[in-house]
Amino acid sequence: MPSRRRVLQMAGGGLVAAAGATAVSTTATNTSTDETAAWPMARHDPAGTAHSPDASGPKDDAAVAWTARAPGWFVGTSEPMLVDGTVYAAGNGIVAVDAATGEQRFAVEGTAQATPACTAADHYTTPTLATTGTDGLRGLDAAGGVELPIVGWRIGTERWRGPRSPDTTGMYSFGPGSFRGPSPVSVDGQVVAAVPEQGTVVALDGDTGYVVWTVEPDAGDLTDTVVNDLVVRDGTVYVANYPYLVNAYDLATGERRWHRQLNRRVHVTAATDMGVLALTRETVRLLSSADGATVWKYDHGGNVTDSEPAVANGLAFVPDSMETLHALHLDMGKRAWTAEFDGRGSPVVADGVVYATREDYELVAFDAETGRRRFSFTPEQVPLSTPIVSGGRLYAANRNRVLALTEP
Repeated sequence: MPSRRRVLQMAGGGLVAAAGATAVSTTATNTSTDETAAWPMARHDPAGTAHSPDASGPKDDAAVAWTARAPGWFVGTSEPMLVDGTVYAAGNGIVAVDAATGEQRFAVEGTAQATPACTAADHYTTPTLATTGTDGLRGLDAAGGVELPIVGWRIGTERWRGPRSPDTTGMYSFGPGSFRGPSPVSVDGQVVAAVPEQGTVVALDGDTGYVVWTVEPDAGDLTDTVVNDLVVRDGTVYVANYPYLVNAYDLATGERRWHRQLNRRVHVTAATDMGVLALTRETVRLLSSADGATVWKYDHGGNVTDSEPAVANGLAFVPDSMETLHALHLDMGKRAWTAEFDGRGSPVVADGVVYATREDYELVAFDAETGRRRFSFTPEQVPLSTPIVSGGRLYAANRNRVLALTEP
């Protein structure tokens, strides 16, 4: 039971309806006893590596452990996240389910479409979920607030509101299949996020939503800035923004450290201990974290638009969005191996296995050292999101439901 003080704090938040019950169906009986490793934000960590060093997942095959059916408003296409044994999935709101059983813990309808980020909240007994949507940035109680008996309404779900979007139209429409914008990042008690339709990047206090700093990345020759991606490592925020630019900012102050313009559109980034990966349509570049200078460039001849890289154990795993997954040595940019992988997909890595969802409908697993294809899995419904890995399982959003996959 929450304390009286806690109930009063949560009662001060917005009133949000909880919609729908979750039916759970189990078609595989293998339940992992491994400790459930957290996956607290999109791409696992602030640097965007998509690598969980403490997790493991299916290695040779995958079957459904449970299916959690979501309310009718939910359409999940984004990578979920996992904290304290709860899987959170975004798709016109947030659905939270028990990682072990798939039982629904709460569901709140809203505008959130991108993966939320979990941040510590000193003023509360539970963490806060930072979300982005067409109406701006919000902080939600990770426990879903308190549900009122009989009526089923929830109070205290919302803890704070950050900067708001100017309107609810435009390229940041956050609808299914639309450009969702970059997911927020949580680091050192702060939330760093792009404000939809404003072209700005903000740092917020994760506890209160207070704006610490705001910057508008250089738009070059254009009048409006569109933020494609942002990651954080070692006190620096790296922002890729349309069309050719990468900017680096001090995490504490927002002061710009350096700025680079490439000759191709920069889509996504990942920060490593050797530098910052910048993906364009046809190339992968490693930029110096000190000044943004190009350390090496790898030409894959593909057409990358929204596939994201993963980084683990000295290798970068990059789909070219055409027909190949490339594994590159981070130190020199030389190819370690390639594997057949046609179409879009954003790999994740755990325990020597690379997992990637091909064109939103087929999950494929590769050996991280050799590129050997280990198995594939196709769900009954599409789209299937990028998975996350924890406790011997994979978790993914799958249209109107959330799935857990395990070794048969």
